[in-house]
Amino acid sequence: MPQDPDLKQFQIWREEAMLASATWREESWRDCEMYDGNQWSDSDHTKATDAGLPYILTINRTFPAVNLLLGSQAMNKYDIVAKGRTIKDS
Repeated sequence: MPQDPDLKQFQIWREEAMLASATWREESWRDCEMYDGNQWSDSDHTKATDAGLPYILTINRTFPAVNLLLGSQAMNKYDIVAKGRTIKDS
């Protein structure tokens, strides 16, 4: 009869899950920053400042595009577009 997992086993499973999801969590965090308007990394911002661009104007085109997709998904959630191939199917 197998033993129930103990606390140590649960901790090992949690660490494995965190390691397995680290890459996509980092990408997801960066996507959220882009949505919020933080589109320049620290190194890019430093390079631009060193090149003589103290004020950087960035137009956030990600925010309205994502909002358009979220809004259209919410509005069209219940639109049924599937139809039967024949009269018998419908």
